[in-house]
Amino acid sequence: MIVSWITVKPVIARILRNTKGVDSDLLNDIPDWIGEGIFKLKTHYQLQLRVGQYPINYHMVNMPCKIDSLAAVVYKGQRLMPGDTSGLMPSNVSANTDSPFMSVIRFPANVQDIEETDINNYPFYLSTVERLNDMPSSGNQFYRVNYNKIETSIESGDLTLWYWTVPVDAEGLPMVPDNEDYQTALYWYVRMMMIGAGFEDRVFSHDKCEAEWTMYSARAINQITYPTPDEKMRTIMNTTGLIPNTLDWQTFGNNNFEGTFND
Repeated sequence: MIVSWITVKPVIARILRNTKGVDSDLLNDIPDWIGEGIFKLKTHYQLQLRVGQYPINYHMVNMPCKIDSLAAVVYKGQRLMPGDTSGLMPSNVSANTDSPFMSVIRFPANVQDIEETDINNYPFYLSTVERLNDMPSSGNQFYRVNYNKIETSIESGDLTLWYWTVPVDAEGLPMVPDNEDYQTALYWYVRMMMIGAGFEDRVFSHDKCEAEWTMYSARAINQITYPTPDEKMRTIMNTTGLIPNTLDWQTFGNNNFEGTFND
């Protein structure tokens, strides 16, 4: 389980320290390669819910940078419904209809069950859900997503966008688990990609870097996904029956009677 996160700056510093003479072109590609490595490690990262106002320029709004998925679109206190594929007609929802947005706001499809550990700033998420669910829907205004822009039936004004994003530090660099094997795996992945891009590594070959990346990435995935005792207990409760065994906490799930101790 991931319980501590840090910026990727130590990983970048390790790369620059151990590979002397990196030109500017490769240096600019290092953050992108780190992002690729994070994706390949299949990190179950904590998504962060953010909100901001964005101007409408002749029915168009630019998507926020580093957006992972869109949660809600609000205009003057009313939530906009998605339009149909043609973009010519709004959804058939009357302005007098009760809010159709009850339950949770939209969450990325790759996360099936929303847990407290899935969301950065969980109290803010809960208050946001309550606020958005209390907003009425707009029956005569709509929006749709087109590439990296939002098209809306509103010609001008400001849209309030609620969206999910990967947590980043103050300089916009992604956060990674504070795990040594995880950071080492990213180091070897970037070094491997540098060699593939033409960097003359005088110490290691591409195959050596790939082997190290494969080994450390497997270790990192096992460590950050290993369940805690609480998560293991939840699994037991969900799979064994409606009435949990109260002794599981003390016996670590092993309820077999060991018998008496005989000399």
